[in-house]
Amino acid sequence: MLPVEVAFISYDPRAQMAIVFLRESSPAGDPPVPKVATDDSGDEDESRLLPIWIGLAEASAIYTKLEGKEALRPMTHDLLVTAIDTLGASVKSIMVHALEEWVFHGRIVLDVDGRELDLDSRPSDAIALALRADAPIFVAEDVMEGSAISESDIRGIDASMDSLKDALESLDDDSYVKV
Repeated sequence: MLPVEVAFISYDPRAQMAIVFLRESSPAGDPPVPKVATDDSGDEDESRLLPIWIGLAEASAIYTKLEGKEALRPMTHDLLVTAIDTLGASVKSIMVHALEEWVFHGRIVLDVDGRELDLDSRPSDAIALALRADAPIFVAEDVMEGSAISESDIRGIDASMDSLKDALESLDDDSYVKV
């Protein structure tokens, strides 16, 4: 499993969905993540990004936490963290562990009295929960390998969301491998 962080959120107007981008990161105290070689010269480029299309409600929950804003009343993910804490458990980590038929699958790992409990989850809900619980986020190597893009693939794109979508669509079919 590779450690990742939420890099940013964008919007795909054609699909009317948000996209959360997860960036490879290094665990605390480890050396920086190796860069991705993007051409035959061996020149290194930025870290890989994993784009995951998500619903607008989940994007709002992720964005709200990233911006450090608090809702007047607890949002669903805030309520879930409170319930987990109240029951004496904690969110140990979350992971994006599979991509099947173009759908990403997530897991929430809870620590319940020293015992690990795995819960099936949409990655978007798991990410929103991890941000609220200060839990690490991981992606399976095969998922990252098969679906990631480099930061240079989206660098220089202006604010137009159509440009972002066009850039993502222009990637060749070999950029996306069915896992």
